[in-house]
Amino acid sequence: MTLTPARAILIAGLTLALACQACQGPPPAGPVKASDPGAMPRNPRQAFDDMEEDRFRAAVTGLEFQPRRVIVTDPLPRRDRPAASALVADGDELLAANRRTGALAAYTRAVRTDPRSATAWYGLGEALVTRGKTPQALAAYLTAARVDPEYVGARYGAAMASARLGRLDDAIAQMQLALELDPRHAAAHERLAIWHYYLDDIETSWRHVQATRDLGREPPGQFIARLVAKTPTRRPAGE
Repeated sequence: MTLTPARAILIAGLTLALACQACQGPPPAGPVKASDPGAMPRNPRQAFDDMEEDRFRAAVTGLEFQPRRVIVTDPLPRRDRPAASALVADGDELLAANRRTGALAAYTRAVRTDPRSATAWYGLGEALVTRGKTPQALAAYLTAARVDPEYVGARYGAAMASARLGRLDDAIAQMQLALELDPRHAAAHERLAIWHYYLDDIETSWRHVQATRDLGREPPGQFIARLVAKTPTRRPAGE
């Protein structure tokens, strides 16, 4: 079925709410330099946004983001897997501490150190999500999946990023790939249940709800209430 713009907005909104991940608005068109002729004073918000964008660009130095992949344009002189693993660990710690820019820089250095490290690319995707850089995060997740085609987390991350961008067909395709790699991935079943609901594929939605429950995870109550409202002969578990 064709996904209308209205449904795309609903999907992106629900996915963001359920994921509970921090995001920020799109970057400004470009900073106004004080030395530019006729430059106007910037308000505090614009100045902060410009500073954050500068920090982001500095953190990802050496990478080129394309729509479906990231290219290392400035690799470090020697490929070093142990060093890359250590940098990934640093990035994980920084991300857990909500030091997002530091985490981004650590993961960037990791992929520049070892471009074949799928975990480094995945970490980069996770850090980009926290900075609200969803298109770049999608490219990082897909790069991780290209490096390691059996990396379930990379497929799941790519699916979630695609959904946030309103690309539901791509999101479903990536999530199905995740399930092919791990049929017992309860969170993947849950997401597919929600996305098929918005495509009016109610039977498929219920099938994934049941699979989610069979794996010991209960989908959000608000979603189940909406699904039951569309199929009154069905009842939530326990009724």
